[in-house]
Amino acid sequence: MKNTFKVLGIIALLAIIGFSMAACDNGSTSSGKPSFEGTWTGTKYDGYERYEFKGAEYKIYRNDKLDENGTFTHDETSITFTVLALNYNGTWLDYNKGPWLWGTEKRIVIRNYEFIDSVTLHLFGGSSSLEDTYKKK
Repeated sequence: MKNTFKVLGIIALLAIIGFSMAACDNGSTSSGKPSFEGTWTGTKYDGYERYEFKGAEYKIYRNDKLDENGTFTHDETSITFTVLALNYNGTWLDYNKGPWLWGTEKRIVIRNYEFIDSVTLHLFGGSSSLEDTYKKK
């Protein structure tokens, strides 16, 4: 009987250790793929551009100043940004206040992406000619 309790105790301890390791955040989603969540700093232009992703929202900082914000969705190869507000030559333009500039209420920007690893994101092509690699902080 004592041996049965020892064996059950060891099994319980191993289960606790196993579940705690499975719950650790390594920057990936439950599917094992890297997550956009967090802050990503561009490497090409000495950190000129920084993306912050939280849930389905994003912010872009340029020269450490908020320059754009909105929502985003993604599939396996592309990320779609729906711009809600944009700093245009020092003036904030709010897309919720009606058509302007591009003649539409929402500006959509589609970029291709590739995760090099869980802390390196490459954005390229799509509807923007800019290309850069971003490191997660």
